[in-house]
Amino acid sequence: MNCKPGDLAYIIHAMCPQNVGRVVEVVRDAGDHWLLGHMWVVRAFSPLQVMTDRGGYTFQSEFADTSDAWLRPIAGLPAEEEEDVGALAC
Repeated sequence: MNCKPGDLAYIIHAMCPQNVGRVVEVVRDAGDHWLLGHMWVVRAFSPLQVMTDRGGYTFQSEFADTSDAWLRPIAGLPAEEEEDVGALAC
């Protein structure tokens, strides 16, 4: 799996192309989808365009189910390590 709960991630693929590139927080496990594999509930900082499984109806929501394969975690050092690196760079 790419992500875990609490991670921030970029959406790298989506059924609604306007969501690609958006930053989301991985909230919790959403189980496995028969076609898309492992799914996560993600929360966006502004509404995402969301498509239903049946009928292709779209609506806006702060939360969405997203395939793990369609997310790229934003890597970074823990906050205390980032501060140490910054001190060395000065």
